[in-house]
Amino acid sequence: MEMSPTEAVATIPLRQLQKTFDLNRKQAKFAREYAVSGNGKQSAISAGYSERSAETQASLLMGNYKVQKAVDYLHEVIDEKSWLRREWTANKLKEIVLRCMQGEPVRDREGNPTGEWRFDAAGANKAIEQLNRMIGAFNDKVQMEGQINWHLFAQLFND
Repeated sequence: MEMSPTEAVATIPLRQLQKTFDLNRKQAKFAREYAVSGNGKQSAISAGYSERSAETQASLLMGNYKVQKAVDYLHEVIDEKSWLRREWTANKLKEIVLRCMQGEPVRDREGNPTGEWRFDAAGANKAIEQLNRMIGAFNDKVQMEGQINWHLFAQLFND
């Protein structure tokens, strides 16, 4: 179920890209490489273009409407496979939370329940934190808006 972008793109045969988007073999290889890496020059080299002309070829290829459509399609494939991976990960994290939240009776040396219970609070908290990050509940970046009174700002440092 879990699939990297490279693996996701590899599920689409080059012939299918060539036929669907009316591309030659090098163009299809470039589209496949570029969809994964986002690096035009390296993608052109991997597709079989010379190192010397790779940058120029990449620019020309990205200006080609058919190549761009193939790249867009491959990005959709990657997104779909990534969604499956995110869903799988979310389900596993949910299982971890539930397992960690299960209380276990504390037992004495003879194995008799003491009446106390314990659970893995740290494991549950970590899994819940990861789930919240996945859904975007935590934003590690602070975004500030407004205007700065430069005159007042300058006065603070001149005193």
